[in-house]
Amino acid sequence: MPVDRTRESWKPGMSWEKAVEDIEYIRGLGREMGGPERVERQHLGGRYTVRERIEKMVDAGSFIESGPMVGAAEFDEKGNLIEFSPGGYVMGLGEIDGRPVAIGGDDFTISGGSPHNVHKVPADFVQPLAVQYGIPYVQLIEGVGHSSKSDEASGHMGLPNGGMWWRNIEVLRQVPCAAGIMGAVAGWPAAHALLSHFTVMVKGQSQI
Repeated sequence: MPVDRTRESWKPGMSWEKAVEDIEYIRGLGREMGGPERVERQHLGGRYTVRERIEKMVDAGSFIESGPMVGAAEFDEKGNLIEFSPGGYVMGLGEIDGRPVAIGGDDFTISGGSPHNVHKVPADFVQPLAVQYGIPYVQLIEGVGHSSKSDEASGHMGLPNGGMWWRNIEVLRQVPCAAGIMGAVAGWPAAHALLSHFTVMVKGQSQI
């Protein structure tokens, strides 16, 4: 759902009921992903959205999302929300056949699954959950990696370093890791396709 620019956002001094209402409102915005048109484009391409993939993979009602309100927000001069772009990665804890897993995937409806102005990095969120609880890590990969928009915002090109990679190796060392290549992947998502004990591709859809 698009942001309602006539809606007043919670501010200090308002009731806690209003704060809870705002939390649910922003969660709802996040569930809309990149918007109806981009979701429809995903479906027309014969692909599910990341939320649909997770819903179909885990046991019904078992998924608990991590960071459902993460996103890039803009406010007007009165402090009311006027723009919101959800983070381009959906992740959390769930169960598969009654067994707990940490699971996450790229949201291709937002910037082609690439990091944008706010992005939930698996190595900072869902991978530590897998290690902390000693449970399998499942990643559903469909993204294009580096974002030129991020370069424009920062004023310089991002340079890769080994920071994210050693954490991925550490996850491989400690818990079972499985990956599904759900569409076209490039850049660091392509590397993540290999950072797994077991990787599958979708016939006619997956490209690395």
